Amino acid sequence: MFKSVLLFLVLGFAVGCDSKPEATAPSPEEKPEAKAPEAKAEESEAKPAAATDENLTTIFDFVDNRHLAHIWDEGVVLDMGAAGYLKYIQGSWNAPWHQGKTEEGFHYALPKGVGGTVRFPLYDPVLKGKTAEPWKMVVRLKPYGNQRSDLFFRAANGEEKKFASLNEIGEGFNTYSVDLPAGYEVNQEHTLRLHFSRSQDVGGLRAAAAIDWIKVGPQATEKEPARISNMVDAEARTITLPPKTRLQWYLTPAKGATFETMVEGRGEIVVTPHGKPGKTVKSENGGRLPVDLSVYPGTPLRFEMVNNTAEPVTFKNPRLVVKPQAKRPKTDAPKYVLVWIVDTLRADHLPLYNPKTDVKTPILDEWAKNEAVVFERTTCQGNSSLPTSASIFTSTYSPIHKMITDKARLPKDGAVFAEPFKQAGWATALYSSNGYVSNTWGFARGMEKEVNPIRENRPSDSEYLWPEAHAWLQKHVETNKDKPALLYINTVDPHVPYDPPQEQLAPYHTGGKVGKVSPRATGQLLHDMAAGKVSLNAEEARYMHALYKGEITYNDIWFGKMLEALDAMGIHDQTMIIVSSDHGEEFGEYGKWGHGISVNQELVDIPLIIGYRPWTKGGLRVPDDVEVVDLMPTALDSAGIAIPASVQGRSLVTEMLDPTPRHPRAGFSYHNTFLRGARIGDWKYQLFNGDRDPVYELTGPEGGWDKNDVSDASPIVRRMMRDAMAFQVGLDTQLKKQTHGFANNHSPALAELLDSKAW
Repeated sequence: MFKSVLLFLVLGFAVGCDSKPEATAPSPEEKPEAKAPEAKAEESEAKPAAATDENLTTIFDFVDNRHLAHIWDEGVVLDMGAAGYLKYIQGSWNAPWHQGKTEEGFHYALPKGVGGTVRFPLYDPVLKGKTAEPWKMVVRLKPYGNQRSDLFFRAANGEEKKFASLNEIGEGFNTYSVDLPAGYEVNQEHTLRLHFSRSQDVGGLRAAAAIDWIKVGPQATEKEPARISNMVDAEARTITLPPKTRLQWYLTPAKGATFETMVEGRGEIVVTPHGKPGKTVKSENGGRLPVDLSVYPGTPLRFEMVNNTAEPVTFKNPRLVVKPQAKRPKTDAPKYVLVWIVDTLRADHLPLYNPKTDVKTPILDEWAKNEAVVFERTTCQGNSSLPTSASIFTSTYSPIHKMITDKARLPKDGAVFAEPFKQAGWATALYSSNGYVSNTWGFARGMEKEVNPIRENRPSDSEYLWPEAHAWLQKHVETNKDKPALLYINTVDPHVPYDPPQEQLAPYHTGGKVGKVSPRATGQLLHDMAAGKVSLNAEEARYMHALYKGEITYNDIWFGKMLEALDAMGIHDQTMIIVSSDHGEEFGEYGKWGHGISVNQELVDIPLIIGYRPWTKGGLRVPDDVEVVDLMPTALDSAGIAIPASVQGRSLVTEMLDPTPRHPRAGFSYHNTFLRGARIGDWKYQLFNGDRDPVYELTGPEGGWDKNDVSDASPIVRRMMRDAMAFQVGLDTQLKKQTHGFANNHSPALAELLDSKAW
């Protein structure tokens, strides 16, 4: 029987319990653990703290997130046959590989054609700065045909250089070792490219070689490296590190998060926050090993499990936990669901999201304050109406719905927003002033009533759209009082043409038109600006922006009239109201205007506010990153209707009712097929075709959200974002958040899927 040792990284408290992972089914009601005896901390800055017997909620399980782990064994290990290799090939984005092949009892990967590229952190636990001596790079591979290979290396912000060649590659799988020259920055991201002399057909694929593993380190040898499959026992909930190895995760801890585990052996935990030195906690005798991460809320860090001994070390049930908070009860489901989409609305143009904005939306502000939940970070999956609306209506990402041109139509397989409601006996109606959001593109499937003024060449402002929608709803309430109803309203006021009434424009501009900006012609003006035919001076730019702001205030008035109508009909208390947008708008922050041009925050950061009086408490703000693919499952779950299997999003009902902190998630955005974005908290990542993937710290809208490029100064942040994007890209047609969790927080089901190589 081993002594139970209590250690702490920083002064604080730690409590532990077993609970289900938040990614699949949050469950804060868990039995408490018994207290562990106190013991000395092994590091001077780490002080012991008394254990408690409080219940805790698991928000990140390291066993389930095994494929997010990076292996260090004599150096950085790239196990190319395991699912975790997605981290090094950007999910096979612009670095195409054939994935998960099996031969001779083990898995390997095939670079497509004559070469393949991997990107990885050149990590060493001791060395700092640039390498003073050559390192070893070892690769185990099998050639197809008579081959030779040139090896190229590129520093994080440098030129690619050839550093070695493999001129004699024998048949079958063999291990080859070469020197990597000195002078490369340790703990930075680097790129390795293998280029072979020729490719051939391999079972219907073009390939030059099969790669088993790659190892890079100062003392890397040809020894078989440690592998995740040999270290993790999912059934026993253990991670066992062989001698002199370590596993690393790049993550951001939630507010109040604590690491909990039981250790067998002399294990260590090393925590290295972004921009700060690392700290180590050691377990000399085994036992309970809690580490307080609450001092790093919102700070990306490298989290390491370490074995520096000559014997195996086991970490049992390693996880991040938080203290649960009281949640509101889920009472009767809403009888009515009303979706209010405000086309082209940037989140930072609402006081609810940006207190510094001069835009006035008093009705929305008051409603949210009294009876709604504000989701602080919502990412739309497209940057224009068609792709984002497709993601809202199908709850799928663009690689599935493929709605990136106006020639596309919603897929016939998979559910569309209204269909499950109609099948459950609900009345359904779509009132849309967006020409795309119509039956022509398949959005009216499941809708018993569709009205689209744009398609009918009628006025489309909210003063025309809402009265028609109101009339339908009132007639339904009067004649079908026992039948529930879904009403989806897509307003278009902030979209061009920017032409608000003078009363709503007055807070932002007084006087007449300015220069070449004519309100009714602002749509054509944006087209001409995009074509380089015309530009705006500073006064014209301010006026154009003022018109947009006036449109937002105008929409707020009609949102208020909608609330008044619900009160007059006596159904406000029975109605869930979902307010969101399909994209934002750029106003020259990066030299361009309009939308459909980037995945900058100005375009993809949108509002999401949900109110249902019996459930939601006014003033509650949810800091989690969420996505518009979550709207459909949220509406269905709220109504008590089963969520279709085709859905990739996740219901947000738990977030509406339970303020318990959750592990930070990623929100993803798409621009056509050549640009993707990801946000985790205050960090933004963009992945372009080619070899460019900048990281930004989101410090505010002044001057442009995506301008504070910290790519080279923040290797921990960059690796965290690369890992999340890799699994989103690699699984974007398979990942279903309701079942699989998130790209940066895997559920047991996703871990098993990745184990199976079924991806």
